[in-house]
Amino acid sequence: MQIINMARWRAQRTPLILGTILTVSILTGVVAAWEPSGFNWRGLLSNLATELVGGVFTYFVIDQLISRNEDEDKLKQRLIREMENPENGIVVRAAQELRSRGWLQDGALFGWFLQRANMQGLDLRDADLRGFGLYRSNLTDARVDDIQLVQMNDLRLCVMPDGKRYDGRYCLRGDIDWAMSRYELDFRQITTEQMAEYYGVSVERFMEGQAWAQENLPRLGVAMPDYFTMNPHMAAITQR
Repeated sequence: MQIINMARWRAQRTPLILGTILTVSILTGVVAAWEPSGFNWRGLLSNLATELVGGVFTYFVIDQLISRNEDEDKLKQRLIREMENPENGIVVRAAQELRSRGWLQDGALFGWFLQRANMQGLDLRDADLRGFGLYRSNLTDARVDDIQLVQMNDLRLCVMPDGKRYDGRYCLRGDIDWAMSRYELDFRQITTEQMAEYYGVSVERFMEGQAWAQENLPRLGVAMPDYFTMNPHMAAITQR
């Protein structure tokens, strides 16, 4: 929506901008043509032509650069949105196109939240997944590591590369925030049974995931969530 509005804004402002260039060119030419001996009309026309050509050329060069950037932004958004697809072939092709343009690696996925994306077998080894969110998506056999996954924002109810459902081990901020805002779950008091239900896994698997978090998150440079120290129901994990 922002890109469309920007294009409309430029189209509406073009006459004003060109009119301003013309006005400035005339004023500049008049000042330059004024001489102590009199007004130099030939100089005025020469200066005016130079100023007009230079100003209009500069405007259209800048306008074309902006237009090209807008076209690239539209393509980038379309390709990312195509990754939100249950058809694996479409997802793979979109990811390959994003990679070929450097958009998979440059943080373009930050802030995106995709649902039910079939990313089975997808090569994400060079992807920048910081701030990227997935929900009920399939990452079976995807080539991606813990360092990337721990920087994501959401992974609830996703199938992970090992074929098992995500157990909450990365303690992702988006998953925790969603639990508190949408389900009104208080992570300072929530039971392990409630947390396991939220992530859609057994209590045993949830506990295994949280034990993994306690052992590995500091190594990966991720701060432990507050509920490890504030929630009495997590004591069983803390005391292991």
